[in-house]
Amino acid sequence: MKHILPALFLLAACAPAPSDDVAAQNRTDTEMEETRAAEDNPLLSPCLNDRLRALVGQPVSTAPGLIPETARVIGPGDLYTQDYLPDRVNVDHDANGVIMRVWCG
Repeated sequence: MKHILPALFLLAACAPAPSDDVAAQNRTDTEMEETRAAEDNPLLSPCLNDRLRALVGQPVSTAPGLIPETARVIGPGDLYTQDYLPDRVNVDHDANGVIMRVWCG
């Protein structure tokens, strides 16, 4: 009997912690699938438009007025946070300054 209590504590310590994100727990499967689809397919992303998509292949130096001020312009080897903000525009360019990708996140 005296070994049961420590065993229960060990089992409780191995259990996953409850999530603090109540909003995520209340989301339906359909909402989660739509979110994943938008994250996986940049064409479904809410922050992109035709004007921004047209920047791919253009030099970064000619696009300052076209890229939103809140956008992150990311060059090769640049460090950036990987937090996901669905409305944030990111612009990736190569070593020659040519825009390779425009994406949300």
